[in-house]
Amino acid sequence: MTSSKYKAQGTRYENFWVRVFQSAGLWARRIPEGGRRDEGDVEVYNATGTVRFVVESKAREVLDAHDAMEKAVTKAGTWKTALGWTRFRRPKGGQKRTTQHMICMPKELFVYLLGGDPDAEMQARVVHGVPRRLSPYEQLGLLPSVQGASAELEDAV
Repeated sequence: MTSSKYKAQGTRYENFWVRVFQSAGLWARRIPEGGRRDEGDVEVYNATGTVRFVVESKAREVLDAHDAMEKAVTKAGTWKTALGWTRFRRPKGGQKRTTQHMICMPKELFVYLLGGDPDAEMQARVVHGVPRRLSPYEQLGLLPSVQGASAELEDAV
């Protein structure tokens, strides 16, 4: 594929996610490319229209989900970010390529969508008696917490 074909493919799958969300009764639209201010590919609001989420669309056969999710959260600047992954699969025997569509998200977003408090874990972590916010890597579960924090947390309880 030439670069224009890749761009067209990206646009096609961004539009796919917009249609998925709109068909579910949600307000969604593609986000115009913003250069340095680019937040992601699609914005979608919850059913009441009060909470905004950003979706980064990826269409490929193989994807490093941790790396792509970390980049998407950093780019959007919020944990209310999901990764819309269209996975291509080419079955053996020369059959037509198939696709699978998945949404990947940080654990904070999943907890939030289930009605829990996504900040509770961050607020519970204590270092030297002072609550501390987690780094983006820790928020994504990519790095262990600061050594000793769990022992101090146990002592505080």
